[in-house]
Amino acid sequence: MKVAVVGYAGSGKSTFARRLGDALCIPVQHLDQVFYTSNWQERDKGEARDLAEAFLDVNDAWVVDGTYHRLALARRLEAADVIVIFAFPRRTCLAQAWRRSRRYAHRVRPDMADGCIERLDAEFVLWLVWKGRTRSHRKRFEEIRRDYAEKTVVVRSRDEVERLFCRLAASPSSN
Repeated sequence: MKVAVVGYAGSGKSTFARRLGDALCIPVQHLDQVFYTSNWQERDKGEARDLAEAFLDVNDAWVVDGTYHRLALARRLEAADVIVIFAFPRRTCLAQAWRRSRRYAHRVRPDMADGCIERLDAEFVLWLVWKGRTRSHRKRFEEIRRDYAEKTVVVRSRDEVERLFCRLAASPSSN
């Protein structure tokens, strides 16, 4: 099984991807680990793209967490058996990001690059509630849903995420 997980920051994509990868015993690629190097420095774009492509090249089954359109998004969407769009409201993403920042305070999350200490600063809050929710972001998710309608699931609540997780984890193609 190949699962592409995209959506808004703070919506729970990484947690879902990690849980699903564990349940299906398949590798997970967190694109935040590809995009960033230590101390939140952006990796060279060509190197990041090559890392994302290499993961897809060597794995027959996978879960890839993150939107990052320059990191082989078209290839991921085309190859995926299931595309999950996390479309949680702003207030939910902000609340989840706040809880995450408390849980991982002064530490690196398992889905982040080494040296990227968890933070919830003004810049990230602005991204969560405004800059990461532009018309172009919404349009991209609408296009994915339209272009891959037969294999796309949009989740907007924790209950929907849990139902989808149970369905995918029990899928015959995963065993």
